[in-house]
Amino acid sequence: MNTGLSHNTTQRKYTRMNLLVLLAVCTIRTAAMAQSYDAGLQAYEEGDYVTALSEFIPLAEEEDATAQYYLGEMYYYGDGLRRNFEEAARWYRMAAEQGNAIAQYKLGEMYFRGYGVPQDFEETIRWLRMAAEQGHVDAQNSLGYMYSSDEWLRDFEESTR
Repeated sequence: MNTGLSHNTTQRKYTRMNLLVLLAVCTIRTAAMAQSYDAGLQAYEEGDYVTALSEFIPLAEEEDATAQYYLGEMYYYGDGLRRNFEEAARWYRMAAEQGNAIAQYKLGEMYFRGYGVPQDFEETIRWLRMAAEQGHVDAQNSLGYMYSSDEWLRDFEESTR
């Protein structure tokens, strides 16, 4: 009698079952998050910022880059919240660090203007370049303008001395 083989087979069955349960939970959770995101986006577009916040905040805390971007927008424009550039920059940064091109662009623009962050042309270029490399047209246009503007280049050179 080989009980090691039987135990091994039973262990594989439990492992497979655990993986199936985990997959089911992840699928249900992902579907629920998608519904929550859709509800948040619809509420945001309709100007129902209380609902949008209630949908976006849990997603953003779970590191959903798109929800983080929308929280940044809400703080930047004061949609349902007191306008707060520092908070906007914080949420944009979280989304930008995950590769969200729109958030990268917005963060670059904030560094350019000094909104919520110190004015920093090197950071401006860094974030705009990341967004531009992903095909973000506004970031590409902003970089094109910056590189072609003598006045901007003088300001940049002075700021990096």
